[in-house]
Amino acid sequence: MSDYPKALSYYEKALVIRQQSLPSNHPELAKSYNNIGSVYGEIGDYPKALSYYEKALAIRQRSLPSNHSDLGDSYNNIGLVYKNMADYPKALSYYERAVQIGQQSLPTNYPHLQIYKKSLEHQITSTSPSSLSSSSSSSSTSSSSSSTTSSSSSTSSSSSTTTAVPGWTTTGNMSFARYAHTASVLSNGSVLVAGGLGSAGYLNITELYNPSTGIWTTTGNMSVARGYHTASALANGSILVAGGYSSGFLNSAELYNPLTGIWTSTGSMNAAHAYHTASTLANGLISVAGGSSISVELYNPSTGTWTITESMNVARYYHTASTLTNGLVLVAGGYYYDGNAPYSAELYNASTGTWTTTGNMSFVRAYHTATTLANGLVLVAGGTNGPGFLNSTELYNPSTASILTNGSVLVTGGSGSAGSPNSAELYNPSIGTWTTIANMSIARSFHTASILANGKVLVAGGAGSGVYLNSAELY
Repeated sequence: MSDYPKALSYYEKALVIRQQSLPSNHPELAKSYNNIGSVYGEIGDYPKALSYYEKALAIRQRSLPSNHSDLGDSYNNIGLVYKNMADYPKALSYYERAVQIGQQSLPTNYPHLQIYKKSLEHQITSTSPSSLSSSSSSSSTSSSSSSTTSSSSSTSSSSSTTTAVPGWTTTGNMSFARYAHTASVLSNGSVLVAGGLGSAGYLNITELYNPSTGIWTTTGNMSVARGYHTASALANGSILVAGGYSSGFLNSAELYNPLTGIWTSTGSMNAAHAYHTASTLANGLISVAGGSSISVELYNPSTGTWTITESMNVARYYHTASTLTNGLVLVAGGYYYDGNAPYSAELYNASTGTWTTTGNMSFVRAYHTATTLANGLVLVAGGTNGPGFLNSTELYNPSTASILTNGSVLVTGGSGSAGSPNSAELYNPSIGTWTTIANMSIARSFHTASILANGKVLVAGGAGSGVYLNSAELY
């Protein structure tokens, strides 16, 4: 069971009690900081995780012998955060220190020492000059890569799909670096980027990209800062942003009016959702499924209210959701609440409000992309199975992900065994093959990709080489 808000709440209460009753360098305080850091690490808020892990390390350095095994834990935890932030030299440095301490303080067959060694070995084998410079040689694809479709009605903060024209060119930078944001193409052709996580924390700041000038301008702020949310275009041209995470999981939702540039609150969901999916149904309702809550809810744009519908058969997050040509919604993969990735997929019927299981995928995967092809099949690509990243793909009949105007599928960046690549690949549905194309100028993951009216693809933001990105480029 992974109820992160409750875990965080209890860990924070424990920290307050220990701060009131213990000396400032007491090892039990380090445990509290470590526990809170682990929660932030699980939900992907790496800057906060790093902050708490560093506080735990500082206390342990002051209060414990230099070869104490708890210090090894702290170094290993910080190494893991730097690895997830793609700062591989720092990750390697902390992993090496963890192994050094473990060898001095633990039996050779002790489980923690074996964990430190495996972390170090994996980092050594996956860190090379090419990976540190974001080489395109990686063939691994992760869930945070981008794939998009002009006709797609599913929105996810870590997946998108795009359009092909030869080569990449840089365009104007956003005013704020961010990842785990959303990007929505408005009816006037502009692209609205909303929220996300930046160096100062979660953002309520939104920006508009003008394809004619290549310039970004800030527009109205959301009322709530958020990342890992969804954004859905409504029939009236408004953008519905729902859920996400900031200081906790969010059930709030708000609407952006492109004519006024103003955000207004709308009805709140019955449960808080983050790492979920949002799909536009044939009847105009928006379906929000899974994530930090097992529930599925429907938003009615006419009334601004949410109603609960039948839950999925499998509670999952970091999955994909695709609206099929027959009106059904295909949900595939993701993570179970116990942290394992499922093979399973299921279909939602908006007419009956029910879910039914469908064929399993050949591979367990989360953080993948799903694209509906012109022939009605769905191409599922990449992702992670837990221990590693996947370059495998499979087809579901029928489908979801992102289609270019020529019917090809463009996959960009993401995370792989060697970090965040700057590589991009095209899938040709006619012959079923992938082709490596020109690299992006910057390696990035958790970015967005949007198909513009002129057929170009706008890639914006994300994270790479341990920093948040404000850069954007066009394909």
